[in-house]
Amino acid sequence: MNFRKILALVIMVSLLLSSSSFAAPKGDSETLSAYESLLSTPQGRELLRKANTGQEITIGNEEIVETNLVEKQGLTNIEKQFSAVASLEGLPEIRLFGYDAFKKSAVSFVPDSESPVPSNYLIGAGDSFNITLWGISEGIFKVTVNQEGEITLPKVGVVSVAGLRYGDLKAHIEEHLGRYYEQINVNITMAEIKTIRVYVVGEVEQPGSYTVSSLSTLYSTLFQAGGPSKHGTMRNIKLVRDGKTIATVDLYKFLLYGDKSHDQELVSGDTIFVPSRGSVVGITGNVERPAIYEIKGKAEFSDILSIAGGFTPVSYLNRIQIERIVAHQRKIVVDENVASQKARTKIALQDMDLVKIYPIFSEIQNVVYVEGNFKQIGPYEWKPGMMLRDIITSKALLKPYSYLPKAEVVRLDKETLATEVFEIDLEKLFAGDIEQNIALEFGDRIVVSTDFRPQAKVVLKGEVLLPGTYIARNDERLSSVIERAGGFTKNAYLFGAVFTRTSARETQETALSRFIVELEKRIIEQESRLAASGMSGERVVQQQEALEKSSELLDKLKASVLIKGRVILALEELPKFKDSKDNIVLEDGDELTVPSRPNIVSVLGEVYSPSSVIYQKGKKASFYLNKVGGITKNADNGGVYVVQADGSVLSGGNAFGNEVKPGDVIFVPQILERFDFFGSVGDFTRWFYEAAMAFAVIATYLKQ
Repeated sequence: MNFRKILALVIMVSLLLSSSSFAAPKGDSETLSAYESLLSTPQGRELLRKANTGQEITIGNEEIVETNLVEKQGLTNIEKQFSAVASLEGLPEIRLFGYDAFKKSAVSFVPDSESPVPSNYLIGAGDSFNITLWGISEGIFKVTVNQEGEITLPKVGVVSVAGLRYGDLKAHIEEHLGRYYEQINVNITMAEIKTIRVYVVGEVEQPGSYTVSSLSTLYSTLFQAGGPSKHGTMRNIKLVRDGKTIATVDLYKFLLYGDKSHDQELVSGDTIFVPSRGSVVGITGNVERPAIYEIKGKAEFSDILSIAGGFTPVSYLNRIQIERIVAHQRKIVVDENVASQKARTKIALQDMDLVKIYPIFSEIQNVVYVEGNFKQIGPYEWKPGMMLRDIITSKALLKPYSYLPKAEVVRLDKETLATEVFEIDLEKLFAGDIEQNIALEFGDRIVVSTDFRPQAKVVLKGEVLLPGTYIARNDERLSSVIERAGGFTKNAYLFGAVFTRTSARETQETALSRFIVELEKRIIEQESRLAASGMSGERVVQQQEALEKSSELLDKLKASVLIKGRVILALEELPKFKDSKDNIVLEDGDELTVPSRPNIVSVLGEVYSPSSVIYQKGKKASFYLNKVGGITKNADNGGVYVVQADGSVLSGGNAFGNEVKPGDVIFVPQILERFDFFGSVGDFTRWFYEAAMAFAVIATYLKQ
C-alpha cells in the first residue's frame, strides 16, 4: 500500500476516533485491510493514537507533522457562564475540575513491562513463563499458556494453569513435577504478559476498542483513552463485565487524595462506560482550589468546601454568596454566614449553584507609618492611647542629618477625608516637652525630614592646571573650584570657555520641545489655509515649496542633538572673576571646559567657499567674507549672524560693526522670497528658517 493511501487512512481514522460512535471505516478492500492491520498491532494503534492527537507520525522514512487533527476542546457553556460572573466581581475564573489531568501523555500511565508481576495476577491464555529446573534433573525451558489455559511440562505433559494466581503457580508446578522427579527444585519467572481487549465507551475523549497489557487497570486504560470528555462524569464511571456492572468508580478520590484503592483489574472483554456528567456546583474566590465540581446526590456546603481545599487565610466568613437558578426561570442570590462549622453543614447546595467566597477588607487597621530619615521606616502596630514618643523614643532611631526642628504627623480624617498636618519639634520632644508628644491615631504618618544635601560633583576640563572631578562644598562658587584646580594655564582662552549645567539642559530641552510643537502647529495651519484658498499657479507652487522646506528643516531639528545645557558667562582671570556676577554658585553636574586659544574664524552658509580663515586681530566680518569669495546670489545679506566663541550671537548691524574674535563663526543664511498670503506665509517660513539655522549654527559650534 502506498504512502498516500496510508496518510488518507490515518486522517480518516483520526476523525472516526473523535466522533461519538466508533465503527470501522468504509472504503475499498485495500483500505479496510490496512485499517485492520493497523488496529491489530501495538505499533499501528500507536500510529492511530498519534494521528488523533496531532503528534509527529513516522511511516518508513516518511515523516508527517500534523497540527491537531482533532480540534482542541474549548470551554463548555457552564465554564463560560460561571467564569463570566466571577470576572465581573474580580474573582478567579473557574474550570471543570479534574479533566486537565488526562491531558498528560497516556504513556506515563501504561504499566511497565519490566516491573515485577504481582502475586495476585491471574494467569490466562497468552502468558509465557521461563521454568528453571535443578537437582536430579536440570534445564531451562519456556512455556506459553494456550487458548485452553494449559501448558506442557516435560514428562508431566499437559497442566491446566488458567485462573491460577501468579503467586500460586510455583507450588502448582512443583506438585505435578514431584510425581515424576525426586528432590527437584523449580524457579519460575514471567517471560511475556498476555494482552487483553477492552472497550472504553460513552463520554470519553477517544472511545473505542483497546488492546492493553493484562496488568492494565481501569485507571491506566482510561488515561490511554484521554479520560472523560467535559460532558462525561468523573464520579460515576462503570466497569461492565459479562453484561453486569461490577464496580462504580469515583475518580475524585484518586485525583484529590491519591486513593487508588478503588482502581479495578481488567479482564479481556471488559467495558469501561463513562455516563454523562451529573450535577455541578461552582466555587470561586478565596478557597484553595476554585473550580466547578461534580456532586453526587445531595451536597452540603461543607462537602464542596472540603473538596475545594478549604478557605484561604484571607477568606471573609461572615458573608458568602450563592448565586442560584430557580425553577428554570430566574436567578437569585443567597447570602450566608459560615463562620461556624455547624452553619456550613446546614447549607444545602443544588445543581448549577455558584458559591462566591469574598476576601476580608485588605487594608491594615491597626498601624501607623514612619517615613523619611528614620532608621526603621514602615508600618508600626498602633495601640489605643499610643503617643508619638512611643514610636520615636530617642535620637538614636534617626538617621544622620535629620532635621529636628520640624517633623510632621500627617492625619487623614476618616469621615471627611480632609488632611491635617501637625508640626513637631523633635528637639523639644526629646527634651520632654509634653506638647510635642501628641496622641496618635491609626493610619497616622510620621515624617522625619533631612537637611542633608548630596555633594555636588563638578568637572573641570581643558586648560586648567589640575583638570578633573571636584567635590564642591555647600554654596561654593566657580572661582573657588578653579582656584583649587591651580588656576588657568598660560594657553587658556577664557573667552571661549564652555560652561554647561544639568538643570539648564533640562530647561532648554523643555523649551525646545515646546518650540517644535508650535512650529508643527503653524506649518499645519498654513498648509490648511493654502489648501482652502482655492488658489493656483506659480505663486501657490512657490508657497508649497516654502512649506515643504519648513517641514524638512523641522525634521532635521528633531533629529539633531542641539541642547547641551550651555550657560553663557564671561570667564576672566581669577582675581577679577571672584567679584564678577558670573561667579555662580555650583550645582551637581556642572562642567567647565576651557579651550586653548584658537587662531581661526569659521565662515559657513551661502558663501562661495565655506571654510575656516586664519584669525587677524581687529578685522571685522566683511574681511573674512571676502577671504572665502564673498556671498552668493542666494545669500540674505541682511540676515548674517556671528556666533561668538562665548556662545553669544551678533546679528544685523552688530554682525558687521564689531570685531570678530578667535573661534567665532560667521553664518550667511539663504534668502527666502516673501509671499503675501493670508498674513504672509513668507514671513513665517523666513522666521522659521532663521530660527532653525541659528540652532544649527550653535550646534556646529558646540561640536568643535
